[in-house]
Amino acid sequence: SFLLPIFTFSAWEAPADLAEETVAGTTTNPRAMIRAIIITAVVGFVMLLGFTLGMPALKETLASADPGNLIVQNAFGSTISRLFLIVVDISIFATGIAILAMAARIVFSMGRDGVIVGSKHLSRVSGARHSPVRATVAVTVVAIVVLLIAQKLTLVSQVASVFYSLVYLLVTASYLTARNKFSSPAGSFSMGRWGKPIIVIVLAFLLFCVGSLTLPTINHKVALTALAFIGLTILVYLVSRGKIVRLEAERAEK
Repeated sequence: SFLLPIFTFSAWEAPADLAEETVAGTTTNPRAMIRAIIITAVVGFVMLLGFTLGMPALKETLASADPGNLIVQNAFGSTISRLFLIVVDISIFATGIAILAMAARIVFSMGRDGVIVGSKHLSRVSGARHSPVRATVAVTVVAIVVLLIAQKLTLVSQVASVFYSLVYLLVTASYLTARNKFSSPAGSFSMGRWGKPIIVIVLAFLLFCVGSLTLPTINHKVALTALAFIGLTILVYLVSRGKIVRLEAERAEK
């Protein structure tokens, strides 16, 4: 239940990441993002309420290797439990494809802007498929390697949640300090005078998320793994920093 608002970022971010592929993105995408938040919140609340009401016993549920399936089996029997697992598998596969599309689009965009290692290759679009095949393959390979190293999907999802929170924390803080420098086309979505209070609340929530996912003793392994990936990210940035600075200088001259 705690991770639900963090996982909501995935549904919320998808329209933003694919905004350049959308017609009238400045008006269409904000509506899609709001719908994603509402649908995820409602469906997630109903699901959590159902699991809570159907829970046989707290100790038995916590001791189970698959508590969700245990609750469904206890409430509806083994046949419905098997159908439930099929639905879960399909949902995880569909979510994985959606996240792959988001990640591939980001990698392609960064490659096009020359701010990632291997930009020349990652920015290429397949003439036959009209899509960034190399960026998609790169993201898929990295995901497989990370999962094989971690050996635990739970650890990967927890570390991903930390990164989601950190990324949005940095982006939100940056936007708060520079939001007056941005101009939006007429008719674009705007939070108006509520923008600054909402951003401050979001920052407080993200700080709480990062702290809750890393500070408790039970989450120290997650924190150390996240730090290792942050260190790797900084190393990659330092390697490509010279090229990024050069590109920024060229854009400034133009």
